[in-house]
Amino acid sequence: MPRSVLLPGLLFLALTTSLMAGPVEIKWIQRSGTQTLRLPGHTQPDEAWIGTKELANSLNLRTYYNPSTRVLQIYFSRHQLKIESGNPWLVLESLTGGTPPVVIQCPGLLSPADGVYQIPLTVWTAILSRTIEGYVEQTGTSQLLIRERMFDLNSLLIEEKTNGTLVRIPLLKPLADFENRTDESGMNYLTLVDIQADVDAINKTQPTGLVRSVQARPLPNGSLQLMVKVNPQEVTGVDIEYNRKEAELLMSVRKRADSTRLEPMVQAVPVNNDPHLRERWALDVIVLDAGHGGKDPGAIGKKGTREKDVTLGVVKKLGARLKKEFPDIKVVYTRDDDFFVSLSRRGKIANEAKGKLFVSVHCNSNKKRSVDGVETYFLGLHKTDDAMEVASRENNVIFEEENYEEDYKNFTEENLILLSMAQSAFLEQSEKIAMKVTRNIASMAKRDNRGVKQAGFMVLWTPSMPSILVETGYLSNANEEKFLASKDGQQKIADAIFESIRQYKEDYEKSLGYSDARAQE
Repeated sequence: MPRSVLLPGLLFLALTTSLMAGPVEIKWIQRSGTQTLRLPGHTQPDEAWIGTKELANSLNLRTYYNPSTRVLQIYFSRHQLKIESGNPWLVLESLTGGTPPVVIQCPGLLSPADGVYQIPLTVWTAILSRTIEGYVEQTGTSQLLIRERMFDLNSLLIEEKTNGTLVRIPLLKPLADFENRTDESGMNYLTLVDIQADVDAINKTQPTGLVRSVQARPLPNGSLQLMVKVNPQEVTGVDIEYNRKEAELLMSVRKRADSTRLEPMVQAVPVNNDPHLRERWALDVIVLDAGHGGKDPGAIGKKGTREKDVTLGVVKKLGARLKKEFPDIKVVYTRDDDFFVSLSRRGKIANEAKGKLFVSVHCNSNKKRSVDGVETYFLGLHKTDDAMEVASRENNVIFEEENYEEDYKNFTEENLILLSMAQSAFLEQSEKIAMKVTRNIASMAKRDNRGVKQAGFMVLWTPSMPSILVETGYLSNANEEKFLASKDGQQKIADAIFESIRQYKEDYEKSLGYSDARAQE
């Protein structure tokens, strides 16, 4: 196992150097109070030394000394320190694993007397800063300050964004669980399990943007409740997501008066009175995306059915039906044959065509062959492990692309949340059509309805329009593979998606006042 080496920068002290007795003072600030410990030690002009026994006893640390090997072990909460007679290198190991040992040089290490080693205060500072959860500083030649971590949450950060407000809640330890409840007044009661917070500091947080007030209070069970007030008339919703990697909660407050929302614009300037607006917002371009293709076959069924073939079949049948029923709508394909198209390029095709709706068609797969059914996704952070697994599988195609690291470097959990805020109107429309698609495929094609979900699909990252990804069924399931491989099955899926688009188009145009405008014409 590799070891990292730490050199505190001490000058080597010869064993013949004379040490003078003198106390060492440790100021230990804990949640329960502050202690000032005075330990017997030795000093010389530029350094103080403390015995291992004295320091371990003062900090309530367990020790074990093997007289035959002359090795002393000192146990901290998550580490153990090994000191060997005559060896100037101290080894600090993690008790939980996962990190390599740290090797710390201890110049002038004295041979033990009954298992007690004399160690310079500078070296103790290096050791304690890595073993105590908090802050450790040598404040003088013979003074040491230990400030135990007082809180798991010290402050909140509130940031105004173009399309809403983002509340950052940075934690100093992993969060066990959380729950949010919103009442009619717009008060969000966010409970963080087993979190100690600097309540006074949090309650001094200055509200800004859509956040009207912030208040924190500890609960009797050791949890924390954050009360974040917003004006329900100003927002479309509040989403809470936990970034495990950064141990940070992100609360996104979406603005109702968004320039990308359709409803306020319609109310301000009726579309039926302005032909230019009617043209701008007309559902006149639909982009159909057949998942995978070319060198990327996608999921493969037990009988050899390839996802890329099923999705192309469904998309072509859907496109043909749209052209027949709605000749005024332009149908754009991201691919119309068996060739590879990158995920980012698919979104760019949609934007360049000025699409008003993006529908990506896929087939699912699962290790459990009994799993079947249809589910539809729209962009957002995956809230379940199943959703994360599906998104990860579909996103893996990026590794087939050149320069994928550069192309997708901004695809992060935080940016997903910010994009969700920026496209709040599109997400609402996406959810509406996703619900129609799932319901219609389930009823018209006789499939199990697995619901509507959010997940971080990269193909939905780029399109600036309502966008959905349809998982039409499971190729890993023998019955669904047979259905999806058949022309009849593909036609039923296409017809169900078409019916969903027809219903969506009707609702969408009604909200824009199209029916009134046509009546006048």
